[in-house]
Amino acid sequence: MKKIFSLVLVLVLALSLTACKKETANTDYVYPQVSEGSSNAFEVTVDEHNYSLTKNELFSTIKTEGGLSLLLEELDSKLLKDVEVDQDLFKARKNKMIYGVLTDAEVNNIKAEERTEALNTFNKQMAYMGFTTEEQVNAYVSLLAKRDKVTKDYLVREANDPKSDYYVANSALETYYNDYVFTSDRKAIVIDFDNQNSLRNTLKNYDLVIYNSELRKYTGTIPTIADVTQSQLTLENTAVLTADEILAKFVAIYNDVYGYKTQITVANAESQANFVRNYKELSENAAALAKYIFKMNKGDYTYTTYRSSTSLGTTYSLIYALDENPKAAFTAENRTDVLSKYLNDRIYQSTYQNLALNELRTEEGLKFYDKFFAYDYASNVDSSLDFSKCLGDAEILVKTKNVTIKADDFYQYALETSQARFVTLALLFKAVEQTASYSIAYGTETDLNKNASLRKLYYFDKVQSDITSNYKEETYGSEAMYLYQKYGYTNISEIVLDNTVSDLTAWLVKDIIISADENGVYNFNANFTAKAQDVIDTYYNNYYNLKPYVLTVYTDYDQNYVADDINDVIANPDKYGVDATKATLIETKLAKLYNDVTSKFTADTKEEDVETVISDFVKEYNAAGMNDATFGEYKQLGFKLSYKRLSTSSSSTAAVTYQNYGYNQTNEVNTSLKDLFSSIVADSTKAYYFLNEMKNDSTGSHLYVATKGDNSRIPSYKYTLSESDAATINPGAANTEDKPSLTQVASAFNLYVYSLLADKAETAKDNYNVSEYPLKFPGSIDVSNYRSVIANYYINDNFIYGGIAQAVASALTDATLKAKFEAVALYYSAELNK
Repeated sequence: MKKIFSLVLVLVLALSLTACKKETANTDYVYPQVSEGSSNAFEVTVDEHNYSLTKNELFSTIKTEGGLSLLLEELDSKLLKDVEVDQDLFKARKNKMIYGVLTDAEVNNIKAEERTEALNTFNKQMAYMGFTTEEQVNAYVSLLAKRDKVTKDYLVREANDPKSDYYVANSALETYYNDYVFTSDRKAIVIDFDNQNSLRNTLKNYDLVIYNSELRKYTGTIPTIADVTQSQLTLENTAVLTADEILAKFVAIYNDVYGYKTQITVANAESQANFVRNYKELSENAAALAKYIFKMNKGDYTYTTYRSSTSLGTTYSLIYALDENPKAAFTAENRTDVLSKYLNDRIYQSTYQNLALNELRTEEGLKFYDKFFAYDYASNVDSSLDFSKCLGDAEILVKTKNVTIKADDFYQYALETSQARFVTLALLFKAVEQTASYSIAYGTETDLNKNASLRKLYYFDKVQSDITSNYKEETYGSEAMYLYQKYGYTNISEIVLDNTVSDLTAWLVKDIIISADENGVYNFNANFTAKAQDVIDTYYNNYYNLKPYVLTVYTDYDQNYVADDINDVIANPDKYGVDATKATLIETKLAKLYNDVTSKFTADTKEEDVETVISDFVKEYNAAGMNDATFGEYKQLGFKLSYKRLSTSSSSTAAVTYQNYGYNQTNEVNTSLKDLFSSIVADSTKAYYFLNEMKNDSTGSHLYVATKGDNSRIPSYKYTLSESDAATINPGAANTEDKPSLTQVASAFNLYVYSLLADKAETAKDNYNVSEYPLKFPGSIDVSNYRSVIANYYINDNFIYGGIAQAVASALTDATLKAKFEAVALYYSAELNK
């Protein structure tokens, strides 16, 4: 579908909110309409404006804001009413919708807090769609599970038909079986090393070598184990190890490498929780390693050249399986079971769902009587559908052998689920028509079919020229269909309005949050002043501009290939399998490492050398072994190092420089960088700056180092309006403080909104009937960052919890509809605050 509601920046929000198609007359085709379409469907008063919707206008919004999906939902609920699904399929669908996985076992592997967040998001999404009770939600999930059943039956049939394009040969199933089916928990000792040399040297410490891809004991004396090379190994100076001997060696090496963990013995190795490796968790962060482990049989081992890529970088591993691999060879006899697993994910993919459900609907004699729905169906579901041969009917939208859905049916179905949502979307279009911006852009005539404004005529002529050049009746059937395919609308007037709808919404924002005083200076309205001031204070106080680098010390004590929360490790070492006594050393060692790094910086270190100093330290550390004289004490505590140069900003006037760093900072990072910037402001004479301690957060412990940015002073927004400025400079630019003022931000926002309606300021009066175009701001005063964020706050406070939306919620007196609207508001709020 062309018009799908999506939440984007406030100043383009209305582009997807205001798609109310008014289908043009066509003597060759009948457009299905609701009965008594010109009668009022809804009426409400907001800010002394009276808004009303006809049934046709509301019906048009319903059709264009997710209309096809809603229509197919109603159709399929009737076609599939007798399809039965078992509890497993229902539960799989619900798990998929909430958590993104199919089984309860997979759900249980997700962290508790992540499960809670996923469930909350799901509930909001369901309420947004109109399902607020458990019964309603389960009915909807059941419909989707029925679709899954149809899709599964279709795929099983096609996968077993050698003539089908979707046939799955046994060879493909065998490959899948060997690679992916065996995902049950395995018990295995996994010992990771930062580099290959460290792995080799550790093996040698235990008289172990690799000979002919086999782990063996070195029995020679000349050369010694420390000096022997690969080419000097022979059958005579190496000995085969028994499985028990290998296990004993692995346990000893494990205790050596992971000395900070609770030590294990050969006797208790298999009972240790740390050795139970979950395939799904490993495959998310260490895919190659997971695949390798789950193909192993007891007694297998890795060798020094085995390396894999993980989410934390490259790792070199020794692995020893403690249990037998449960896999059995693939055979034709277990094809059915394996095929079922093979198809599991495909059942939920839209490509296969469309194939299966389209086949079902076609067998049921599906016919569209609405040409635009037919086009959407051809574009999204069945490309072979010839929408140009749509039959046309005054009442019917779609029909099968036993099901008929009329426009009135569909209209009622939509209102039963999502009346609050559709009324709100439709009324926003009405609200825009009553703003000052509409009259500036188009004059007082709200019917664009009758409107004769310059702006309307310009866009009208542009689209008409396109039609004249490119429209062909034999290809498109009608001009309305051509416009629908190219622009997403059925007539020129809607295309004209679409060109400026985001600008009009910006004006709607302005009208509500700011107003002018007797001197023409704009101020925030009283109910918005505190919020705007809070935004300005927060952003101004968090300004910084610098070129930062970060050296990170991270750990992976639970061996899930995700960096640990270092604060949580220190507070709860048992949770990560860390010996409590060893955990007490972490903070001390971090402080010592800080001194080791910062001591590399001297009075002779130049600004351009800073990155080299950091990167060389990290490279040297990562190349060192477990018993290295310099770094061994950190290696033996499980410390790993990385460094990153954070992106920099070239802006010297941006209100919130930290937004421009292109780095996904946590609050802790922003605080640290702000502290660094403060140091630079206090003393701008040095070549480099670093904080006086490591900073911990959920991704490790960080040492921040920085050089001066392009502007090491906070931009000032002071401005004195001289007599000579009075004729050209906006009086709202005047400010006695360094911090931006409310008046500056409000006046600049007003100026910005006017600029949206004009190509150039000097032509605005002639082209758009702007009688008093606001005076410009001085080039040194740029408050665009503040303007944008305050506009987004407006959307939260006034669209979601006030203004039109709240009036809609109040007017819908049914308690259930109010609850639905509140859920819509929460859903929008969550989206806008991401």
